[in-house]
Amino acid sequence: LEEIKRVLKPGGKFFYMEHIIGDEGSTIRTVHKLLMIGGFWPFMADGCCTDRATDKVMETAGFGKLEQKKYDMPTSEDAGISFTICRGILKPHVMGVATK
Repeated sequence: LEEIKRVLKPGGKFFYMEHIIGDEGSTIRTVHKLLMIGGFWPFMADGCCTDRATDKVMETAGFGKLEQKKYDMPTSEDAGISFTICRGILKPHVMGVATK
């Protein structure tokens, strides 16, 4: 984030969207933490981390203005089983715009 802030011009915008760790006390949060033990999930998913709280990190990153929204990844009735399983794991997301 420091590099992003460095290269943005004043008033420049950083758009982001990422899956995030589940809410405190939720079952999905426990699953996210378990998947990270021993590097299993990052190995299986090309470096993906299920335990990042990007929404919280962005709130303290020092941007001049921050607009973000948490949401659950949408699905459809005709989604395949592999997508349905992955969606269950990666359901919580955040998207936003950070302005320098």
